[in-house]
Amino acid sequence: MSSKRICKFLRAYYYMRLNELFGRNGLGVPVYTEPLESVEDCTKGQSPESEVWDLIVKDLTDCINEPNFPNHYTESGRACKGAAYALRGKAYLLTKEYDKAIADFAKVGECGYKLFPDYKQLFKVANERCEEIILAVQYIEDPTGCLLYTSPSPRDRQKSR
Repeated sequence: MSSKRICKFLRAYYYMRLNELFGRNGLGVPVYTEPLESVEDCTKGQSPESEVWDLIVKDLTDCINEPNFPNHYTESGRACKGAAYALRGKAYLLTKEYDKAIADFAKVGECGYKLFPDYKQLFKVANERCEEIILAVQYIEDPTGCLLYTSPSPRDRQKSR
């Protein structure tokens, strides 16, 4: 798979998050599409919000149109067409292009994703890689052998004694 497509997917994802958080009253975040020589080159003001959304849609469309970009990954947390359709659908939803959003969300299903049958069980560790999860950070119970994320700290153990 083209690393350029993965980079475009990630750029679209992060620009979407930035625009959701900081885009207001027609102004979005500064758009940079070329590498910068130094931090001093970061002098752009806010770009129009529509320009940021256009870049997001363009990047995701490039990913979707890439023939070698897979529809769905069996391992979670990887960029794929299903995730690109989902993100582009969200961009269309946020820009009030509802018909395009509906079409993209339908394409997500065609890429192999579907709703999990039991909502109460959806967020259990055993189901974190189910057919509903499109792009998620994975829970790792024992990443280093020392149970960093699941055991109380030594300080917590002392308090409970």
